[in-house]
Amino acid sequence: MSATAAGTAPWWAGRRALVLLFVLTLPLVTPKIRGADEIEYFSYLRSLVFDHDVEFGNEYERFYAADPRGLAGFKSTFLDRRETDTGRHINFAP
Repeated sequence: MSATAAGTAPWWAGRRALVLLFVLTLPLVTPKIRGADEIEYFSYLRSLVFDHDVEFGNEYERFYAADPRGLAGFKSTFLDRRETDTGRHINFAP
């Protein structure tokens, strides 16, 4: 008779499955930021901590300069458009 009860997998079977799942999903990881949400949330933090203002233009420019082709849609939405009342860059994040 084996050390495990009948019908149960050994303790390492679950870990093996998790490691396999991790390895299979590694090609899906990308270091590039493609979404606007990540940039918007980071811009709040950086603007408040380093610039001590809530003007996001310089943060947006920093991300856009790193990948102009990938963030062309971001530029047209966030860099080219401004709030009509304040003249500041738009940030849709809460």
